[in-house]
Amino acid sequence: MKEFSKVAIDAIHVGSCFSEPVYFEDGVNMFLPAEKPAKQYHVDVLKKWKIPYLLTRGTEVKVPVGNAELLDILEDA
Repeated sequence: MKEFSKVAIDAIHVGSCFSEPVYFEDGVNMFLPAEKPAKQYHVDVLKKWKIPYLLTRGTEVKVPVGNAELLDILEDA
C-alpha cells in the first residue's frame, strides 16, 4: 500500500480536490473524501483548529471551476 504524503495546510483552498481521501494528521479520521472539492468551511476549520498538516495517498486533481460550483449546488439540493 502506498505511504501517506503530507499536504501543507496552505495548499488547501476552496476547490482543492484529491484523487484519494484526505485525512487529518492522525491518518485515521477523514477530512475530505476522494474527488470532493474543499469548501470554504473546510478551509476555515483548518485554521480554527490549528491543524498542522493533512495526509493523503492520492494526488491533487484539477476540477474545472464551473464543475466545482455545479457540484456544490447539486450537493446542497
